[in-house]
Order: sequence, then structure tokens, then C-alpha cells
Amino acid sequence: MLTTLAEQHPEIFDTYQSTHSQQAEATLKSRAFMASFLARGDASLTFIGLYRQAGWVDLSGDEFDQSPQMQTMYRAFSSEGFAARGIDRRARFDLQPETALAELRGRLVVADPGARAYMRRGETTSLPVLEIQRVPDLAPPLPDWRDVTLDADTVRSMPRKWADTLRHWRGIYLIVDESDGARY
Repeated sequence: MLTTLAEQHPEIFDTYQSTHSQQAEATLKSRAFMASFLARGDASLTFIGLYRQAGWVDLSGDEFDQSPQMQTMYRAFSSEGFAARGIDRRARFDLQPETALAELRGRLVVADPGARAYMRRGETTSLPVLEIQRVPDLAPPLPDWRDVTLDADTVRSMPRKWADTLRHWRGIYLIVDESDGARY
């Protein structure tokens, strides 16, 4: 879902990355810049962009939920708002895209250090460059055809590159209705 948002709806992706957990908030509040990456699912990350942290505003869960940008994001993720999830206050960051490194968006692929951390500090995290792709591509690699199992939500939000590839595949497939186990 994040790949599709970053690729096709960058404004929703920017809304998504403007909010963080309390621990990540504390880190970002003390930083002037943030480098944004997407996990590819193959132990690598794709570079999204470099952002200048231009401040933040603390909002209540209700204030967040009333924002048109947040409502659009909730619809994209089919999720509840902050207030419904019991989130009392959160910071909304003003992240300004920087032109530095912009030509590497979707092209720079680095090794994922494998840490569970959602946010990492640049001075303590090594991100070896795996490749710089000729053509920007935010989508993770499509699994081998023998390993592809997609649920309905994934099919609805899959990266454009995956959908294009699947259109050319021929074969026998099985659709299982998860509510009653019926097979088609």
C-alpha cells in the first residue's frame, strides 16, 4: 500500500509520513532533516527523498481526524482515525522536500540493516548502497510466480508494475472466499 501511495498519490504518502509514533516524534523533533525510504521486502530499502523538518504542531486526535488530508489518508488505508484509536495527542510535522538527491528517488536501493526500528539515526546506521537503478521504481520485486499469493486488499493496492506483469501471465489460479472457504 505504501509503495502505491508513494508512486501514485505522493500527497497522501506525504500526509502519512508527517505523523509518527511518540518515540519517533522525539527523534524527528531534534533533527533538521529526514531521509525517507520504503522497505522492499527483500532486505533492501528504496530511497523516497530527503526532507527538511520545518517544524511541527501538536494536535489532538480530534483535530487530526478533522483534517481533510488525514481523512483522505484514512480512506486510503481503510483505517480509523486517531481519536477512535485512543490517540490523545500527536505532532504533525512540516516536512519540506529537498532538491538534493531528488534524482535518486526510486533509483537508490540500499541494504536494510534489519533492525526493527522504524526510524534510524543516520550517524549510527550503515546503509550500504546495493544499486542505483536506471529507471525509478518504488515497487518491491514481484515474487516468483510459484510463490505469489495475493489477498483482495493487495490486489486493490498493488504497485502498477506488479499489475502490468500479472496482465501478461497465463495460468491456472485459485480464488478462495475467506468468509466461507468457497473456491473458484
